[in-house]
Amino acid sequence: MSISQFSNRLNISVLLFVIYYLQGVLYPSGSIISQTSLLALIIIGAYSLVETILRKNPTVIWIWILFTLMLTITFIASPMKVHNNIGITLNTFSQFKGMVVFTLSFFITYIAALQNNFSTYYLTFLFFIFFIISITRYYFSVNLLSLEYDSFTNNTGYLITYILPFIPIIIKKYKLIGYISLCIAGTLIISSAKRGAILCLLIAMIFVLLYYYKTHRISLKSIFLLIILFAGASTFLYYNIISNEYLLSRIDPSKNNFTSSRDVIYLSLFRYWLEDTSLWHILFGNGISASVWIAGNYAHCDWLELLVDNGLLGVVLYALLFISLFRYIYLSNEDTSIKYAAYTGLTIWLLQSVISMGYTEIGGVMNNFLLGIIIGNIVKDRKNLSCTNI
Repeated sequence: MSISQFSNRLNISVLLFVIYYLQGVLYPSGSIISQTSLLALIIIGAYSLVETILRKNPTVIWIWILFTLMLTITFIASPMKVHNNIGITLNTFSQFKGMVVFTLSFFITYIAALQNNFSTYYLTFLFFIFFIISITRYYFSVNLLSLEYDSFTNNTGYLITYILPFIPIIIKKYKLIGYISLCIAGTLIISSAKRGAILCLLIAMIFVLLYYYKTHRISLKSIFLLIILFAGASTFLYYNIISNEYLLSRIDPSKNNFTSSRDVIYLSLFRYWLEDTSLWHILFGNGISASVWIAGNYAHCDWLELLVDNGLLGVVLYALLFISLFRYIYLSNEDTSIKYAAYTGLTIWLLQSVISMGYTEIGGVMNNFLLGIIIGNIVKDRKNLSCTNI
């Protein structure tokens, strides 16, 4: 099946996402072009969500639906603005925008996968589109930051991590291209000096090694090649890190503000929830962006953000979402490369949920597009198998 035949809705969504991330590069940031493209993406996602709700779905999909609806209801029931302890006012829609684009993007590709047969060629196409966009944003950010700073942390390093889940699929079809892409991505992520992004890179490299081990027969040759691959990856990481003095200062625990003050924010948020006497707030939270007026900033940890914003309900639903996704993929009969791609994406998302922000990041759409296709294909295969056995 050709790219044009795969799904018009999906192709349009990918195009809208690309247009949005080209803001500042091809046209001014925050212009009507970026806002219109994002709004259109949300509308397509909302339509796909309604379509999904009207279908017979497995439990994993209903958990994702409930999580999305919970975030939406919380936003509607919350004030439009929040104020932190130094008088700065923030619009809650800015955070909700990231949440809703992130969650709804999954349903776009989920529906597309149910209605069409995806191929490795299409996933390869998505990979290169997202890789090009990520690299473009990366160097655009480098150019801006280099005008003001000699050494800096490039937050778009996280954007590169969202293409890493595609690597096992690319390696299976185009081995050399896959490994070269991983090396390029690794170099950029290390150069970004984002510690969380580097941890995501390490996770991706571990899954690539596991994928190699899983798909090759155990022999002296395969063990030897695996050792070489591991040694090469380790050497690559080591020399890239030691050649970056700014990064070395960032990962030195003895340096001031090693935790970027997040330990203070974490303690403040957890203590607030623990000492709250309102059963409603404990169970259902204080509303979207509550972390801002409680601790002065966003939590930069999904679990604490959900705890104060959505209470125990939010934390439980989020945990169930991860558990159900991992379990559903593990029990599937998908190709090994597809499974390891999904494992990589989910593990990176889980890591980001602990040390940074996961479900509020628009860049995570790239990961969710892949997950939606994989889960949709598993659901479709199981339905076809069930019909065959009747």
